Amino acid sequence: MKNRRYMDSFLKMECDLIKRQSVGGTLVVVDIDHFKRVNDIYGHNAGDTVISAVANRLENRLRDSDVACRWGGEEFVLFLHNTSGHRAFSTCEELRTLIQQHQVEFESRSLSVTASFGITSLQTEDSPQSVFARADKALYQAKTMGRNQVQVV
Repeated sequence: MKNRRYMDSFLKMECDLIKRQSVGGTLVVVDIDHFKRVNDIYGHNAGDTVISAVANRLENRLRDSDVACRWGGEEFVLFLHNTSGHRAFSTCEELRTLIQQHQVEFESRSLSVTASFGITSLQTEDSPQSVFARADKALYQAKTMGRNQVQVV
């Protein structure tokens, strides 16, 4: 999976591109719910296993044209090319359900995992900071409204 440095430069390129062309996409911020609790109860190796499992589920379900990266901690950032509105929401809802339905196996235990998603469409006036701030705001809404859901800003 790509890293934060890659996504920073990729997002800058996409923001520049949308100003010249009418091609867009959707930025998604994903956060594993109650991740600190996993580390506190089961240890950091369990946390690493959960991160790896979620990363695999995200990457395996995205199209080749989409980009997924580990942002840091328990957060991931996705860029869905040429996707907006209902299609972006549906994709994220599929991913959320996939994460929720498949338990993570760790040392003969089955760990239940959920994730919250914040999504926003790229606009012509966006900078990497502005589009990320909107997606992060949507994620915050998903978290405050009970977690394990998708919110759009």
